[in-house]
Amino acid sequence: MMPIRRLTACAIVLASAPACGAPAPTASVEPSAPAVKEPRAAPNWVIIAPDSMRADRVGALPDGSIPAPNLTQIAREGVTFSHAYSQSGWTSPALASLLTGQYPSVLRFGGGGQAAASWAPGSRTLPEILKLYGYQTAAFWGNSIPSEIPAFFVGFDSSTTRPRSGTMTDGTDVVDWIEHKARPPFFALVHDVDFTAYLEAAGPRTGAQAYLDGYDTAVGQYDGTVGKVRAALDHAGFTDDTVIVVTSNHGLDFFGHDASVAHGTLYDPVLHIPFVIDDPASPLRGVVNDTMIQGIDLAPTILARSGIPLAATMDGHSLLSLLGYAGAYTATTVYSMTSAMDASLRTPEYKLIVCRADCCGAAKAPADGPCRGAEVYKLFDLVADPEERHDIAAERPAVVAEYADQLRTWHHQQNAITPGGTAFPIDPAQKKMLQERGYWDLMFPNGDTPDTHAPPTAPEHPLPPAR
Repeated sequence: MMPIRRLTACAIVLASAPACGAPAPTASVEPSAPAVKEPRAAPNWVIIAPDSMRADRVGALPDGSIPAPNLTQIAREGVTFSHAYSQSGWTSPALASLLTGQYPSVLRFGGGGQAAASWAPGSRTLPEILKLYGYQTAAFWGNSIPSEIPAFFVGFDSSTTRPRSGTMTDGTDVVDWIEHKARPPFFALVHDVDFTAYLEAAGPRTGAQAYLDGYDTAVGQYDGTVGKVRAALDHAGFTDDTVIVVTSNHGLDFFGHDASVAHGTLYDPVLHIPFVIDDPASPLRGVVNDTMIQGIDLAPTILARSGIPLAATMDGHSLLSLLGYAGAYTATTVYSMTSAMDASLRTPEYKLIVCRADCCGAAKAPADGPCRGAEVYKLFDLVADPEERHDIAAERPAVVAEYADQLRTWHHQQNAITPGGTAFPIDPAQKKMLQERGYWDLMFPNGDTPDTHAPPTAPEHPLPPAR
């Protein structure tokens, strides 16, 4: 078994934010690596991205148990980014960021009364770009929301779907495609299970531990599918030329900041995601890297590793240098959002959350009514309080003011983006499902439901006006 080495995040400097306990200017500094290599051109890609996969389920739990041995083995053979964060606590916007390298507003629902989903003008999805450079592309959609949104199928030569249910996939469709249909170079997105659907189907339980036990059972079952996929790659002779990525759109919070099993919030149990890159050609193997990265870095990394120019619209950055290849990575502030009114800013030291007073601690769907009340800022010291239990906004108003200005600017820019790309019709039944589950207007302010939110009121912690 390959030992795991650790690279510290202190080797990377965060742009415009303090890092490792002290202010620092924007810079790019490389962690030490055995050798700097030029990547082998046009590898195959298999992206294993189950819905609602917690970062702490790849590897050993505190009691020493390993709920996902196959996923953990991939981590032991590749580079694990232990501080990777999603752009949203909701599936569709988070996955949109993974597939475009752009912030969540790249995908819009509604708009001018249309029952449609559309990508922002000028944007291209990762599979669209890869196809232009000769890649075969395939997607395997499971029991999650994107399987019912045609906009997500853009750029894929084939999309295999199955209805939302609590049954676990056995991976037969992925294995069959790898062994009989895959043509190098290929790109396969495996987003074929939603762990929340599995928990819903299993029915109510008593206590957080009971839900965690059920969750780990589902993760373990899915891990068996991952083992089959790896075996198929080996059987087909693709292993040495295939980069495997393990990640997720978001995690899941078990009664930590809400009175339920929840996503759709801006706390770390939801935004912290697994992020592993197992590249057979990389000189770094069995490494844990503490650099703070984010979901929007995936698409630029895949393009750069494949020798393809990055799209100008991408907000993320290539991670190639952190895999031992030439170049440099500049860590940047992590921005995330769950609605037109709720967003967060994260640095290695702090997280600032802005939310409406009655939606700050829980995910809230439109069926529950709009978020109302004062605009509240919550600040957490991630060094002293990594579980985000103690809001210190009142104690450090200067920090709140500094970061609130940045967060306001970014959030306003995201809310100002309007639909304009190709519209993909959504039938009434799908629209109703999206509304009921909180996706239609919760994430995107330009939908077709009138704005019923209360007007902004004074924040709980007074802030200077935006400059």
